[in-house]
Parts: sequence; structure tokens; C-alpha cells
Amino acid sequence: MFNFLSEKISSSLSRLSGKSMLTEKNIEQALQDVQGALLEADVPHDLVSSFLTSIKAEVLGQKVTSSLKPGEQVIKVVHEKLVQFWGGNTKVAEPEFSFQLHAVVMVMGLQGSGKTTLIAKLANYAKEQARSRGKERSILVASTDFYRPAAVEQLEILAQKVPVSFFRATSTDPVAAAREIFDHYKNNCFELLLLDTAGRLHIYTPLLQELKTIEKIILPKYKFLVLDGMTGQESLNVATSFDQAIGFGHAVMTKMDSQTRGGAAFAFR
Repeated sequence: MFNFLSEKISSSLSRLSGKSMLTEKNIEQALQDVQGALLEADVPHDLVSSFLTSIKAEVLGQKVTSSLKPGEQVIKVVHEKLVQFWGGNTKVAEPEFSFQLHAVVMVMGLQGSGKTTLIAKLANYAKEQARSRGKERSILVASTDFYRPAAVEQLEILAQKVPVSFFRATSTDPVAAAREIFDHYKNNCFELLLLDTAGRLHIYTPLLQELKTIEKIILPKYKFLVLDGMTGQESLNVATSFDQAIGFGHAVMTKMDSQTRGGAAFAFR
């Protein structure tokens, strides 16, 4: 999904590569081309503006390195800014993520983003990670999504495939179900609870309020936001709405193998 973004930015900067002299005019032209590439890749406009402002300030404010041509200097700055934006030095290995037990994991996101499938993947990940260390984990998965047809049944089938324990609440009220699920998790001494929550096709205030109420009941150590890679321009608004209403410490982007243009990932980061 990043090929489109990469090719567009490379093309935008190619005209600078042979420049022996830089002016504010040709820098401005190159950055306008980069701006067009980012917007075409569905990066939100406000994010594009702030990102390019930081690049322009650095380009105009530094001396040209003796080993580089002026045009190459601009390319170097853009590259460094992109690397910094995406998380820094990619040569430094990130520590492997692992859940600190005992823990409740709350998974949130819009409808169709892939939350239920992710629950099973996280359960399998925790299980396999423990097994590689010679341990076994008692993992419970459950759902408070009673709005999407067969959402609970889907999670039950996926739990059987992993396999991990599955619990179905008797109540179909999400808040009451969350209490049942949390009590079952505690009373049966599970090490990890992965809770699927309901989504909507758009940001919906009652949904966010429902999630806030559930959060107070289950006291999650981890809150994951799942974002569909095909969300495009709306991705930043989705992430911001969830962050302001409930907050989240971890994020997962799904459908990375789609024909999307990378803008959602850029905005999400």
C-alpha cells in the first residue's frame, strides 16, 4: 500500500536532484509537488500542511552539506523527516510486544474494520509467544457487540480455531454483558481477557459513551484502536475522536494488502 506514496514523493523530488543552485522558488515548487503527492495518497490536508512547513523551515534554515548538491540536500531533509515521522531509525530493532499479565484488552474501532478477527489474532499471538517460552496461557475472549448480526457467533468460531476459551453473556445489553464477562474473567482466574466491542459505520456519540461506560467496568490495561487501511481522509478524524473520548495506547491498521494509497497509515501514525 505504500508503493503509491513512495513513487509519488520520489517523482516530486526528482527534478531537484541535479540542481546546482537552490532558490526559495524551486524549493517551493518541489514541496508543492510533495504536497500534491501526499494529498493524492489521502493524507489529511492539515497534516500535509504542518508536515511540509517543518520541512521548509529546516531546508531554508540550514547550510548545504559540502558532500551534497543543493538539490540532494532537500531530498536528504525530506527523507530524514519521513524516517523521523515513521518512528526513527529503522535499523534499531523494536522490542517484541508482549502482554503484561493479568490483563484486560479492550478492542475498539468502526464497524467493518476487522476488530473481531484481530481479537483471534491477538489471542493466537499471546498463546504462541507463551508457548515459545515453554508456558501456557489461560486466555478468554468475549464480545459486547450485539448490533452487528452474528458478531458474537463469529468470535466463538474463531476462538475454537485458535483455540482459546470463549464466554457468551446472557444479557444482550452491552454494559450488562461487560459486567458478566468481567466477573467470569475474574472468577475463573484467566490471565488475559480480550474484549470485542461494537462499532458503527461512522463516529457516533452514543457508541463512544457506551465504550466509556464499559471501560469503567472492565478496567482495561490495554486499549487497542483498529483502523481500516481503506478509511482514507477520514482516518485522522476517526483516531482523534476515539482518542479524545476514550483514549488508546495501542493501534492496529488492517487491510494493509488492499489497493489503498498509504494516506490512512500516514495520518494514523
